This record gives sequence, structure tokens and C-alpha cells, in this order.
Amino acid sequence: MITAQTNPDRNATRATNSQSGNVVFIVMVAVALFAALMFTFSRGARQGGDNLSAKQADVMASDILTYVQRVERGVSRVYGRGFSENAISFQNEYISGYENANCTSNRCLVFHKDGGAVAYRQLDSSWSNSSSNWNFTGENYVVGIGTDCNNASCSELLMVLDDVPSVLCAALNKRLSIAPPIPQDNGIDLTEYDGAFAYNAANDIGDDDARLEEIRTACFEESGGNNYFYHVLMER
Repeated sequence: MITAQTNPDRNATRATNSQSGNVVFIVMVAVALFAALMFTFSRGARQGGDNLSAKQADVMASDILTYVQRVERGVSRVYGRGFSENAISFQNEYISGYENANCTSNRCLVFHKDGGAVAYRQLDSSWSNSSSNWNFTGENYVVGIGTDCNNASCSELLMVLDDVPSVLCAALNKRLSIAPPIPQDNGIDLTEYDGAFAYNAANDIGDDDARLEEIRTACFEESGGNNYFYHVLMER
């Protein structure tokens, strides 16, 4: 009787190949799961705050209103030191475009301890569907705020949050005692404030919906479909 002999080297090779195949399979599954997770995360990030509950939106609205008032106090602090409105600077480390040649010391920087003493805060991911930073602009006139005229001398200094989720926009207005539905306005200019004001009648706020007249802080829907929250930092 002839007994078949087992080749130990061949068996070891088969075992190694089997283990290698298992490792490759596990790695492929892990990669697929990671890709799915990243897709879900990126999709959620793009959706911003669309999935906010009313309670979550109310908490965020309170947070936003507290912060814009803090920035307003910072602007008043700089202005109260004798700097002109044209010297106020919103330069910060997160976004460019706010350098102001009229500001020649740290004392006129809103986001500096020697100036407005306000810490710049980037947006929470649910505050906007597409933005991560605030807008500071001197290109818009709010009807009934400050002096009414049709030139740059009447444009207000605004702090603006763009592409606000509708549920958050509604929560902001509720806290501001602005009745639903969300007010509508045809335009807003988000040009970065660099010390110069400008005027364009197309960007007046409050000329299309009377509920925005004489309102320093509100959230409205622009004709393009996006929601904008604004706060008057300085009326003119």
C-alpha cells in the first residue's frame, strides 16, 4: 500500500495565500465602508442646517444673536476711541479681503485685543448651507435706519450671514418678533468692507417688504432663493 505524502511547503503556501486573500478582502471592505462614511459626511456637510429641529434652531439663533451684539460692542469700542467709521477694520486670520488702509494700528481692529477685543468666530456648520465665515459690508442701506438718502453716506455697516437654512432663519425672526412667513427682499451686496462705503438702490433692505423697514436685525429671503441674516453694526 502506497501512502500519499503531504508536501508541508505546499500546504504552508496555500495557508499563506488564504490568509493573504482574507486580509485583502478585509481591506477592501474597510475601504468601501470608509468611502460610504465620507460620502454621508460630505452630503450632510453640504446640507448644512437643513435637518435642524426647531429646538436646535432656536438654540443656534440665540447663539448668533449674542455674538453679533458682541461684535457691535467691539465696533462701538473702536469708534469710541476716536477712530472714524472709515478706519474700522474687520481684518482677521480666517478670511482675506478686509484689510483697511485707513487702519494703521491694532487699536482700530475689531478682532484684536487692543482694538474691539472681540474674538473672531467662524460659523458653526449648521448656520449656513455653504459658508464658513461672516460677511462685513458697507454697501447696503436699510430703510428707516439712520439717515434716509440715495447715496453712500446712508449705507449702513452690516454684519451678514448668507445662505441660512430656512428653519434657522425662521427661528432668528421668531426671537426678533418678526412674524412669519420669512420676509422677502430683492437684493443684498456682500462686498467686503475695506473702509469705503458704496450705494446701489438695488441693494436697499426694506424697500420690498415693509416688515424690514426700521429693522436693525432680521433674516430675509432674497429673490434668488437664499436666506440672509443681517445685523446693523453701525447706522449712518
